[in-house]
Amino acid sequence: PTLFPYTTLFRSFIYSQTTSVPTKVTKMMNIDKATVDGMEVAYSGNDVLIRGLDLLGSVTYDDGKITQDAAKPEWEGRPIPIPKLRAALFASYRVNEQWSGSLGIRYSSNFPDPNPAVVNQNVYGGSSGYTFTDVRVNYKLNKTLTASVGVNNLGSTKAYAYHPYSQETIHAQLKADF
Repeated sequence: PTLFPYTTLFRSFIYSQTTSVPTKVTKMMNIDKATVDGMEVAYSGNDVLIRGLDLLGSVTYDDGKITQDAAKPEWEGRPIPIPKLRAALFASYRVNEQWSGSLGIRYSSNFPDPNPAVVNQNVYGGSSGYTFTDVRVNYKLNKTLTASVGVNNLGSTKAYAYHPYSQETIHAQLKADF
């Protein structure tokens, strides 16, 4: 595993805000400064525990805060709209030279909103958390051609990032390598 601690300073972070002046206007405005302290742990391994099993995964923790906002000073100290926790785990297994398959799980916590009036992120226009599962099977037809079929977001988990994420998506592919 590899560990990456970090601190990031953002200047002019653009976000939709309603002005605090008597004539209220909602528009895209700069949040003057925000900081993000975080840590990420990542792992990548081949032939883990058994021959043919490859694993790739990561976990990221972010703690973002608004440190300066001239347009909405009452927002200072509130969270910025990024998820606090994200994780992903992908496993692929090579059965033999022809067959392989993969399974992936992606997770994100809710995106906090600096506006305390926003209480439900699980709607169109919001940014919700999610857990998605993806599967794929590959068959190598010959030295050049590989056929694949898979499903992203198996089970059609509903989630939003200002718009709805794709529901269960079935895909097929024929790939030629030269």
